[in-house]
Amino acid sequence: MSLERAFLHEIREHPEDPAPRLIFADWLEEHEDPRGVFLRDLTPFEERYELRERLWTFGMSQGYRAMDRRTQRLVTMDMGLGCTWSHPDQLWKEATISVRCRHPHLLPLLDFGFDNAGCIFLVRPAIEGEHLSTRLPRWNEGLSSETFWATLPRLVHALSAACAAVACAHEHGFIHRSLGPPAIFLGSRKEEVFVVAWDCAASADCPAEEGLLVGRPAYIAPEQVQSPETVTPSADVWGLGGILYVLLFGRPPNVPSGTQESTLEIIRCAVEPKTRGVLRPGLLPDRAVQLSSSGFFARLFGAARLGTPLPIQALEDICLRALEIEPSRRQPSMAALAAELDGWLARYGDPLPE
Repeated sequence: MSLERAFLHEIREHPEDPAPRLIFADWLEEHEDPRGVFLRDLTPFEERYELRERLWTFGMSQGYRAMDRRTQRLVTMDMGLGCTWSHPDQLWKEATISVRCRHPHLLPLLDFGFDNAGCIFLVRPAIEGEHLSTRLPRWNEGLSSETFWATLPRLVHALSAACAAVACAHEHGFIHRSLGPPAIFLGSRKEEVFVVAWDCAASADCPAEEGLLVGRPAYIAPEQVQSPETVTPSADVWGLGGILYVLLFGRPPNVPSGTQESTLEIIRCAVEPKTRGVLRPGLLPDRAVQLSSSGFFARLFGAARLGTPLPIQALEDICLRALEIEPSRRQPSMAALAAELDGWLARYGDPLPE
């Protein structure tokens, strides 16, 4: 057991005793970790924060909208689902990433501590918006081509921003390992794109467990199935490619028929090569759409062959390269994947709406 885990265990075992927290705070500050300052605040959890509503439950954590009585501001709070779960330091890992990786598309940490039961909580800014996984079902219901094409540049921009955030984490030695639509949060403003759900991340301080399958099965990279303890940042390139895949084809890359296969069937599909599928409704032009002689639709279809529009072919190429079975055949980094998406925007995307 690492020293950090030993401290966490002691705090969970004796939540009413401030001594373990203060000793841990001393140790953190000696290692220039800003979380030590947070731990010195011994204000009881219920005195400072008022939980208002539950926002989500993902994995072994849940999110709440809460009122910070000290600042009189609404905040978002991540809390573990009790203190008896198998990996009680997952939120500690998220806190570690938040203080080491400062990036505009990673949510900053406003506060960090332990509640009355000794369970970790994280406090972040309250951002109005929704996870990509919440927005996708609406796109699958009667989506017209006009609606989708008005939205597509924003989506590609969001994925490029997510690439940049994950690239920052890679530079600090963290691999997300669980990218998928639930890990992308879209705010109400175009610049508000955040990569969340870092509880499955691996790093040198917290390496991948040998033989333990971690990630979202529908979006998991083949090497995460075959050799999870040797996963590299390329697995995140694959995960981001999987998100692009579901935007293009309306289903996750490891769910061949778009139905609810068993986890075993999904994992088996993860190690199979990916090919162009049937495009989701809305990607091909509706007959009712009147194409103007200039502007976005003219650029879109003017030079396109009959069938799949050129911009979609270009996105398919980016997507399928990211989903190559062999990591060496994918984009070499998240920064390279972001550059390809930015290149697509520069060539085909209209200016983003405010």
